[in-house]
This record gives sequence, structure tokens and C-alpha cells, in this order.
Amino acid sequence: MGLMDTITGLLGKKKSGSGGGLDLGSLASTIVPMLAGSGALSHLGGLSGIIGKLTSGGLGNQANSWVGTGPNMDVHPDQLEAALGTDTVAQVASEAGVSHDQAKSGLAALLPKLINQATPGGTVPGMDQIGGLLKGLDLGKLLG
Repeated sequence: MGLMDTITGLLGKKKSGSGGGLDLGSLASTIVPMLAGSGALSHLGGLSGIIGKLTSGGLGNQANSWVGTGPNMDVHPDQLEAALGTDTVAQVASEAGVSHDQAKSGLAALLPKLINQATPGGTVPGMDQIGGLLKGLDLGKLLG
């Protein structure tokens, strides 16, 4: 729970500027454990599993841009939902307490930034390293 307590404290109640009052803090605190392979979405296999799922779902170029050191490519919420699966988006929505559409829009906005920050130097860390990297995420910068 230490990681989640840290994240919750850093996030506060950040709202998106264009999401109709979407609480990006709730979404981020739901998504971040996914990267570490825990939470309700542990079946995705952590950061490397998420990247693999995105790649096999046709979003390899986007996922590689988020891991790489260059600019991050955008992803449309519908593309992200198709790659991750409707059930995954529904689980995020349920856990974050937001609508399905808000969850997929939030995932499309946050996942590229989270993956980018969790992969310093353009490499995917091992599961034994991801916890420390996630603790060091600059969530204030991420949420603007």
C-alpha cells in the first residue's frame, strides 16, 4: 500500500481541463498499479505485458514511441480500447469510479505519459525495478 499512498498523496484531486470534470487522479491511481502488475488489472502482466498487448493489438508504433526517447505518438481512445480490450477498460472505469468513455479517454491521455516516465532511457525495466521507478514518477507534471 505504500506506493498507492504515495500516488494518492501526490495526485490529490487533479481534474482534466477537457474531460468534463474527469478526475485524472482517480484514473492515474487506478492505472499506475497496472504498470507494476498489481491491482484489478494484474492479468495484463505489468508494464511489459501492457506493451505487448498494445503491440499485438496494432499499436506497436505508438507503444514504442512512449518507451523510446523521442516524442510520444498520440493514440485515439477507441484504438486503445480495441488493443487493451473492452473488459479491461470496463475494469478501469469501475475501479476509478468513472464512465466507460471517461476511462478510455483517460487511458489514452495518461498511459502514454505514464509509460514514457516509467521507461527512462528508452528501456522497459524489469518487474523488480518498476516499483522504484513508479515511486519516482512526477505525477504533478504528468497531470499538469
